[in-house]
Amino acid sequence: MPSTADRMRKAANLMVARGLRVQYSSGWESRGTGYSFNPSVGFVDHHTAATTDIDNVLINGRSDLPGPLCHWALHKDGTWVLIAAGCANHAGQSHPGAPTNQTGWGCEATGPIPLDNYGPDAFPNYAAYSTGMACILEAEGWSPSKIWGHKESASPSGRKIDPSFDMNDFRASVGTGGTGGGGGDWFDMATEAQLDAIVKKHCDRIYGLLSYGDGQNVGADKDTHPNNFKRTRSEIADVRSLVDLVRVGDGRDVPVSADTHQESVKTVRQLCLDILAALDEPS
Repeated sequence: MPSTADRMRKAANLMVARGLRVQYSSGWESRGTGYSFNPSVGFVDHHTAATTDIDNVLINGRSDLPGPLCHWALHKDGTWVLIAAGCANHAGQSHPGAPTNQTGWGCEATGPIPLDNYGPDAFPNYAAYSTGMACILEAEGWSPSKIWGHKESASPSGRKIDPSFDMNDFRASVGTGGTGGGGGDWFDMATEAQLDAIVKKHCDRIYGLLSYGDGQNVGADKDTHPNNFKRTRSEIADVRSLVDLVRVGDGRDVPVSADTHQESVKTVRQLCLDILAALDEPS
């Protein structure tokens, strides 16, 4: 089973791949409150209610609450910072079924700015927040339903108001791969059934599109299609086999430790996108 630090590194690598900035605070891998930590229930999103980045407070805590106070920090400029891989004092008392300090990850995002404002416009890092969360969910193999606003998880109800934006809108944004910082594509959060359906739909169109230049109706030396038929057909066969495997090998429907697929889901999705793009070219 990957360690919590390894899980955070995986998410951080996905963030970098999508154009986000990532920093690592000194000592983050071993930082924690000392309590057991098994982040399996979900992720709690917070805001700091500060107009500047407060990593020192998030690491060391306050007079009334020892640190660390989160696992991830999101700076005003959209930089993600790894704060702690161990248990953190971020969730407090939670509703039954909601993530707790010991069962949930937590992020503190700088903002809102100005402090009395509400919604995405109050967060200059909102796009990076949704894109980064999409990366974390992909690394964890979780759906957006695992995301909780602190105002949703905190008990009693009304004890917390953060983050000050609509959580349903935010989860929808995360579910499409985020809204900035490099973003993701539709395949980032597609289910196996959705992936299967879209690829088969386009595969079935190939014979109609390649009536000329497919190497069947003309000599191979006259095949002028940018993706010749033999190559395209081979790639489609690869995709069909990968689609059958992606359900048990994409890190979403099984624990990351059980992901035995020979190709990463990112590679599978990119292959699908390349083929769909080729099929949409004029024949």
